[in-house]
Amino acid sequence: MVAMAFIWMPIASANPDYTPFPNVTFKVFNDFVKTHFSSHVSLATVLTVLFTMTNNKDLLNLHAHQQPSKVQGEVSQVNSGWIKALAHVLEDRLSDATDTLFHKEDLKSKLTAEQITSQIGFKLESLSKILNLNTYNNQGHYLGKLKLISEQNTQPIHVICPVT
Repeated sequence: MVAMAFIWMPIASANPDYTPFPNVTFKVFNDFVKTHFSSHVSLATVLTVLFTMTNNKDLLNLHAHQQPSKVQGEVSQVNSGWIKALAHVLEDRLSDATDTLFHKEDLKSKLTAEQITSQIGFKLESLSKILNLNTYNNQGHYLGKLKLISEQNTQPIHVICPVT
C-alpha cells in the first residue's frame, strides 16, 4: 500500500549546469606561474590556488559584477572586496607558503599585511582571466553567471592492486 503511494508522488530532480574545466594550455598556465609566483612555489601551492579559483564560482560572479563601470562616473573595482576576501582566506590556508606567491624582489619592499592581501588579489584576478572565469567580455558585455566547473577530466584513475 505504501509502495503504491510512492509511485504516484511527483518527482523532481535538479542537475546542476556544469562548465568544462578551463581549457588553458600548459604553456599559458606555466607562463602565468613563472610571471606571478616565485620559482620556489610548490606544485601543491599552485594546485591549491588553481582549485581555489575553479571552486568559488559564486564569489567570482560577485567579484565580476564590481568590475565594469555600469554608469558614468562609477569606478570599476579591479581588486574588489570579494577577491580580497578570497586572497585573505588563501593566505591563511597557505600560511608560510604564502611567500612563494611572490618573487624575491616583491618581498624586499616590506609589504604590509593589507598590501600582501591586495597583491594576492591582483594575482587571483589575473588568473581568473587566464582561466576564462569571468562573466564579462573585453567590451564589458555580460556573458552570464559562471556555472559549476566540472572536475571530471581532472579526477585521478584508481587501480586496484595488491600491496606486494
